[in-house]
Amino acid sequence: MAKAVLALAAVLSASFASATWAAGEAKPSGGEMGVKTQSALGECALRYGQSLKRIGDENLPNLTALTRRPAVAGDQPAGTPATAGDPTLPGTLLFVSRPRPRSPAEIGALTAAVALARSKGATSAVVSDDNAWIAARLREDLSDYLRQKPTPFICNGVKDYLRTLRSYAVRLGPVAGQREARLATQKAATERAVRAALEAIRLTHPASVASVKPTPSTMAEVTNTAPTPVASDASPAKPEEAASETALRLDRPEDLIATVDRLVSDVTAAELVIESAPAPAPAPNGAPVPPPLDLSAHPVLAKLAAAKPLVTSAKPTIRDQPVRLKVLAAFADLEMLDYLLEAKAEVENPVAGALAKAMDEIEKAQSEDCTCLR
Repeated sequence: MAKAVLALAAVLSASFASATWAAGEAKPSGGEMGVKTQSALGECALRYGQSLKRIGDENLPNLTALTRRPAVAGDQPAGTPATAGDPTLPGTLLFVSRPRPRSPAEIGALTAAVALARSKGATSAVVSDDNAWIAARLREDLSDYLRQKPTPFICNGVKDYLRTLRSYAVRLGPVAGQREARLATQKAATERAVRAALEAIRLTHPASVASVKPTPSTMAEVTNTAPTPVASDASPAKPEEAASETALRLDRPEDLIATVDRLVSDVTAAELVIESAPAPAPAPNGAPVPPPLDLSAHPVLAKLAAAKPLVTSAKPTIRDQPVRLKVLAAFADLEMLDYLLEAKAEVENPVAGALAKAMDEIEKAQSEDCTCLR
């Protein structure tokens, strides 16, 4: 934990410095910046500084109360909601695919899904040492930022700074209204990954499989969730192939199971699978082999676990590496989507909600006040 704590401290400190002072390194010389420009920057800085002070006065007392550490480590602060985890979940990820570019919204959805996987579906408040420390550190960092004195460069680096803070705040728990947006975002990302995998399979054996047609519901644009270009593991299908495409739905667990079956069926029909899977490797040092996970209560995860030897083992049974990596990316996104679909009704974590409120207000103030060089 110590390494994680130090890493977060370094990231937050660097982000705050970037947001407040690093832009000063690019400060033009007096001959390059006219008096009017300096005056305009000063006006923007004063407006934004006043907004930050107001946001701090309105939000910091509540944040301080919410993030005050309990007297006994691990105690849950009064009034803090949490939902228990499911002991039948594995508590770890079945699949970890290669990283690929994702939009901030996609990163948020992925982070939330990973947190659900690791907590066995629990949406908890600040009850762990890790979460309590992260919450307190975020509050301290925001406090320093909101109370800083205005400088001509206070408007710079704000988006990057908030993006860093939000990437950690998402670990604390749910914020009201985020579940549906995250579902829509992850559904779109999963559809792209699945279509890319099916298309890669089809191209290796065109006569054996058909490509897949995106459904309107998952391709509809979601506000603030426009995806960035994705890496080769999840590239979109080509428009000219639409004539032979079939529909793909990812709305229910049954749809996810059918999609896994489709991927397995297509890769098998394309003769890309080694007939016999290798025997599981023995545990090191003669340790007993752990029993297989009982995922009978979670049919999507059970289906994915059964397909795992295709893509992850000492000798994956899909022999074509480019296809294997695309199928792995599709399985990983399907796993994340399943956790978001099956998540219990979220009760807003008050700490996460308070942090989100303050950061949203900072973002709005920067957009409205920092207009001098536009």
